[in-house]
Amino acid sequence: MVASLSPISIGEYTSAKNRGAFLATTYVFVAAGMLVPSLDNFITLQQIAIICSVIAFIDLLIVYNSPESPSFLADKGRSRECRAVFRWLRGNEDNEELEKMIVSTQEVVERQSSNIEIGGFYKNFNVIVRKSYFLKPIILMITIYIMNQRTNDGYSDEQVIQFESHRLKIILAILRIIANILFIFIIKTVNRRTILFTAGCLNIVALLMKSLCVYARFDFDQPFVVTFFFYVHMFIKSIGIYPMTFTLAGEVFPLRYRSLASGISTLFLYPNISQLLHDAVGGWGAYVLQAGVVALCLGVAALLLPETKDRTLQDIEDEFRGRPFSPEEIHLSSRS
Repeated sequence: MVASLSPISIGEYTSAKNRGAFLATTYVFVAAGMLVPSLDNFITLQQIAIICSVIAFIDLLIVYNSPESPSFLADKGRSRECRAVFRWLRGNEDNEELEKMIVSTQEVVERQSSNIEIGGFYKNFNVIVRKSYFLKPIILMITIYIMNQRTNDGYSDEQVIQFESHRLKIILAILRIIANILFIFIIKTVNRRTILFTAGCLNIVALLMKSLCVYARFDFDQPFVVTFFFYVHMFIKSIGIYPMTFTLAGEVFPLRYRSLASGISTLFLYPNISQLLHDAVGGWGAYVLQAGVVALCLGVAALLLPETKDRTLQDIEDEFRGRPFSPEEIHLSSRS
């Protein structure tokens, strides 16, 4: 639930210019959170639990005292509150985006109020799932979530950790933090598509190199070789695929169906079948197969992913739709 709600909330709160950096910051804190359990050789599990509980409590207070997002308020027809919260968050610089968002959600507000009937939810859902601007982002994010998982080889990760234990976990957590901080600066200057395809290609190369090592029998009996590729691959993932996944999750879903679309696509975020692949086709074959899956996912992303850098969420939705709502459509729908 947190994995789907966090990028959505940040995407709705922030401006187009700063949205990427704020979304990328999320994964910095995820990496920092991974560092705390890595310190179990220096502090007790009870102390770790207390630290995590304090952080979670502070987060709860922040969330409880935060206003609803402008997109949510606009969707509920609460235009006055929407304008107040929007200007409290961003000032008066993005008034054009604010008014465009309010106007574009009027159609949904009127339609929802006229469709309160028995079975209405199922009828509406049947209509929603046929909309291209609803389906395309879901297919895109399912593809990216699958690519995220296929670049994450949990089986070999466990093998490497057996050699290095506490030292590896601490170094790994610090490496993730450094890579994610670098990503914040990268995403401010480089297009999303460029980052995604560059990171994807580098991950394909890393997976094929792992496959070559296993095929050449540089097996887990040589921990230095495996550990080296593990560190390199983890850095590549942490500076590209991992944070980019959650960045796009906060940008591509349509405003009016964001919760539903995000919930559906997030179902594909967590399944990890790396060990099953290793058992089925062997170590080197599993790496080759995963590289092929990543390449296929990049191909799908090339077809579906628009450039989202410095664009408003409404502009991105309009591109998925193919065109924005016309004034006539909004007027007619408000009469229906």
